[in-house]
Amino acid sequence: MRWNLSRRVTQATRQMPLRSGSLKMNKLSATSQSFVDACSISEMELPWLFSLKKCGIEDFSKVGLPTLRNEAWRYTSLKQLERLDWQKVAEDYEVGELSWLTSGDSYKLVIVNGKFNYSLSEISGFPEGAFIGSLSEALGSHSELLETHLGRIATSKDSPLLALNASHMADGYVILLSKVQLNKPIEILNVGRTDGQAIAYHPRNLILLDQLSRATIFEHCTGQNAGSYFVNSGTEIFVNQGSHLQHHRIFADGPEAIGVASTGVRVGSDANYTSLVLSDGGKLLRNDVRIHLSASGAETKLGGIYMADDGQHVDHTVVIEHEMPHTKSEQMFKGVLGGKAHGVFQGNINVQEGADGSDGQLTNKTLLLSPGTEVNSKPQLEIYADDVKCAHGSAVGELDEEELFYLRSRGIPYAQAKSILVESFLSEVIDKFDLGELTDTFRRRITDWIQAD
Repeated sequence: MRWNLSRRVTQATRQMPLRSGSLKMNKLSATSQSFVDACSISEMELPWLFSLKKCGIEDFSKVGLPTLRNEAWRYTSLKQLERLDWQKVAEDYEVGELSWLTSGDSYKLVIVNGKFNYSLSEISGFPEGAFIGSLSEALGSHSELLETHLGRIATSKDSPLLALNASHMADGYVILLSKVQLNKPIEILNVGRTDGQAIAYHPRNLILLDQLSRATIFEHCTGQNAGSYFVNSGTEIFVNQGSHLQHHRIFADGPEAIGVASTGVRVGSDANYTSLVLSDGGKLLRNDVRIHLSASGAETKLGGIYMADDGQHVDHTVVIEHEMPHTKSEQMFKGVLGGKAHGVFQGNINVQEGADGSDGQLTNKTLLLSPGTEVNSKPQLEIYADDVKCAHGSAVGELDEEELFYLRSRGIPYAQAKSILVESFLSEVIDKFDLGELTDTFRRRITDWIQAD
């Protein structure tokens, strides 16, 4: 590959928190106002849940949907949301054939338009003492546990979209493990499906691995028709002392879908969170991740593969907070863009005061396949501690003509030569992760995308 190794390094800008208090409505766009009007909360709800939703409404009402004036959203516009009349999700939708990522034995969860579907899920045999099910069920059976975790690391003050999510909090999935090591993966299928109307939904999910637990989760977001939908999800993940979580995701929503996935993760002492994300669908995707390495020995390894074409917009924004000494993080994101697609990568490693001995590594590379494609890459380091090992880098390039010529001179057709180079470029990310059966799935999606380009 031929790379432009010039990099733009800027001091990270901390977003000012939204102040809570009495509800004071600003002049909101019609779409933002419609989202506020669609909120439905009742004082008959659990007091803590009522308070969480109320704060979400108040915080979102002060700012509405983020604009390009918001530094964190400088390169991603949500103006597309203003063009449609978003409706609430209907109670029932007929769901077509389900497409699972794995063929082996697994616990299977199905979420349709943000609502947990028990009839389509397969969760029998889940270990005794653990919980897997819907948010609405967990609010009844594990209320105290949810009270101490929901809204703790994905708060309404972190972003307007999380505030909006909190205000609409109704359903999603909950996974609770304590000293449990699962012997088979959990596969979550998030299905977006419309009946011709543009729909918006805001699922809230919680994953808690409490002490010495181990789990593998495969999550797949997909659309079953060509309708427009806006999914604004919020996921909170706690990986406590000595626990290990592998959490791999594929974002492949429908062609008219707009998705914002906000994920907050807290990793405890001697615990590990590993995640590989592949995105190749949707009209606009924003994958927003904030990880807190909150105790000594906490580690995280993140990888990302993004492929976009035909005017798609994909944004991966990652913030890793090294809050305690001797924590470790690694990020590698690679993308391939064609057909006037727009890619965004914002990666931030923040080593807080006192977090001595931290190790943070960040790499982003993007390959541009055609004129008119654009990428904004902004790797950032904020270091307030001593004795740290941190590095970051970014590169943007095109297919190397000499490499193409070499392959074609060996009798390989242009399309195949191009495919070989792109697959080789992206495989470096896959090779860093132990994906098991999912390895072939990731490689097949890459091949299919290249061949369709």
